[in-house]
Amino acid sequence: MGRAYGLAPVLLLLMACQGRNDKVFHANFDAIPIGAPETEVISKLGPPDYTGPEFHLSQLAGYQQRYDEAARSGSVRYHSWHREIDVTCTVGIDSKGRVACKACGGT
Repeated sequence: MGRAYGLAPVLLLLMACQGRNDKVFHANFDAIPIGAPETEVISKLGPPDYTGPEFHLSQLAGYQQRYDEAARSGSVRYHSWHREIDVTCTVGIDSKGRVACKACGGT
């Protein structure tokens, strides 16, 4: 029988990899300009965790301005990615398939 080393080292390694992936994701997210084509967004960020008609971040409190901006943006659909423990990054896409708004938020 093999020796049991426990899950702690494996979990630490997974957390370190996720942290690195989150840094790359956020750098790519920040680099996407308003007006960029939707295909560029998906290419840089990967498939979203959510696509639908509603803008959302991980929480409303403290981000009401972002929700108001999204409502005024002319976006017809939103793509969202869940990052870190409780952070959601969302991109709004207008009727021409271009980025109309974007925001990240959470606790």
